[in-house]
Amino acid sequence: KYPTQGLLATRNGVILSLTFGLLYPLCRLPSLSALAPLSMMGLAGVGITGLFMLMRLLPGGGYTMPDGMFLQSLSADSLPSFGQRQSAFSVFSPCILASTVAFCYCTHFFAGDFLSSLGSKWKSYKQMSLFGFSSVAVINVIIMSLGFLTFGASSFSCVLNNYASHDKGAFLCQFLLVVSIVGAYPIMVHGIRSAITPWFWKGENGEVPSVGFDKGITKLIVAPITVVSLLLKNPGFVVSFNGAVAGSAVLYLFPGILYLRATDGLERTRGVMVERVLSRLLIVLGVFMTIVGGSMSVLEAFFPAILR
Repeated sequence: KYPTQGLLATRNGVILSLTFGLLYPLCRLPSLSALAPLSMMGLAGVGITGLFMLMRLLPGGGYTMPDGMFLQSLSADSLPSFGQRQSAFSVFSPCILASTVAFCYCTHFFAGDFLSSLGSKWKSYKQMSLFGFSSVAVINVIIMSLGFLTFGASSFSCVLNNYASHDKGAFLCQFLLVVSIVGAYPIMVHGIRSAITPWFWKGENGEVPSVGFDKGITKLIVAPITVVSLLLKNPGFVVSFNGAVAGSAVLYLFPGILYLRATDGLERTRGVMVERVLSRLLIVLGVFMTIVGGSMSVLEAFFPAILR
């Protein structure tokens, strides 16, 4: 009777419907200013989520062992777990956290757009960067701490999935998370499009890309993202593995390599020598984080029993 009901009831159906019916059209907007309300809702959602998690953490919040009112409806792998003995490989588990944190700071492809939007005012750009990165750090610490203090070793990569399905507060936070993703998705695509357009567009005399060209580049970006989202059901793996590879490269490898190349022909003063040594150490750290962080992300996502 309703041919679309079955499709919309499946995960892949929802992803495809959201992508083609909402996300892709938003990515084609000529101006991202229309997304401001969604961005504000996303920011409000972060605050509401933190408050909700704090309420659920406190005694009587419903998830306190052994008789919390929501515990009976949780699966065995969602139940709070503290003080459990883990395998020898678990000593490297913090590398997954480090990889996830690195991914949170992979915003380098936005730098040019942000600087241009501020009229190339370096002072304002530095203030915005300091406030933005500091805020992200504080928010991450608070949310991760509340989630871990509630569920311990059972905390999922998306901690809202730990909460009971009939917990109305968790449902509200999940809805706000979707709103936040919808608002952030076109902004991310816009940043990537601005970064890769010079690879393909060879316009002369400042000629701007045509509408058809922008449309094609947008499809080139959205299509692989959609395919990956259909194939990989664990967003935590995508974030941690991407952070281990791309994040480590951006934060550790590239700065060190670029500095070494830039100072090859300079006079080897004491300061330059010290920074070159630090750059080499940074490169070694980046290689370590890439290998160990990537390996631990794969184990956590596909072979979790090894880490237990």
